[in-house]
Amino acid sequence: MFRLTIATEDVHQFIHDPNHFATTWGWIKSDVLGGRLPVDYGTFNLFVVVGPESRQMRYRLYFSDRSGHPLTLAGFKDVHRNRVTALWPDTSTLYTRILNGHVEEGHEDPADLVGCGILHILPADFAVQMTTFRARGPDICAGLEGLAAFGEFFGSQLWKVYRPRVSTPRCV
Repeated sequence: MFRLTIATEDVHQFIHDPNHFATTWGWIKSDVLGGRLPVDYGTFNLFVVVGPESRQMRYRLYFSDRSGHPLTLAGFKDVHRNRVTALWPDTSTLYTRILNGHVEEGHEDPADLVGCGILHILPADFAVQMTTFRARGPDICAGLEGLAAFGEFFGSQLWKVYRPRVSTPRCV
């Protein structure tokens, strides 16, 4: 499991950046790797377009095991065109790999693999997560506007993937 804070300095820049890049910090908990381990540095990309009806949420967390060996957690959530009932499993299932060393995206080698797994967020934990969103600005209205812009972006991306498809009748 892990607990992260995900942050961006400018929500509007985050929304307009095609990689929707943010930084992360927090911790990873793995009994096999040595318990609760701090994340040295991490990145998060929200709704990266990988196809017309497919997005990914990407995590890359750099940390060290209890012995001090550097490791990387590389993970993604696969948000793709499916039934609307797949929205919850798609957005709450994280496919992870633990890599030996601090490995940048695109520089993975099969020999680097230490382990892999699938993490799920439970509905109760998601409900708590929804209460942790914060936005700052020069005044409270700007902060609320930033929060609203993020919510609109998040919802629109889900709509682009899961919206109902209606076939257009052909006129003869």
